[in-house]
Amino acid sequence: MPDYDNIEIVDSHHHFWDLDKNYYPFLCDKIDPIFFLGNYEKIRQNYLPVDYDKDIINHNVIGTIHCEAEWDRKNQVGETKWIENLAKNNKFPNAIIGHA
Repeated sequence: MPDYDNIEIVDSHHHFWDLDKNYYPFLCDKIDPIFFLGNYEKIRQNYLPVDYDKDIINHNVIGTIHCEAEWDRKNQVGETKWIENLAKNNKFPNAIIGHA
């Protein structure tokens, strides 16, 4: 029988954001009551590597991929630079999908 507690996981899609330092219109501006993904009030808070580490405590995550998270379209490269800096100082993310 496989040892499911030790399965290596690569999280292929997650987001980090720091709403105190960066501008994400859908997270920082007024809530859109007809947002295409439904009610998103609960995610309108910072979510950083320390938060992710708490969420994966019981899982063997060996790598992650950060997907762009609707950073201000006037500075799309800014998000990739910010995530790249996070990656230098944390275990994750190991890859970045930027917005183009």
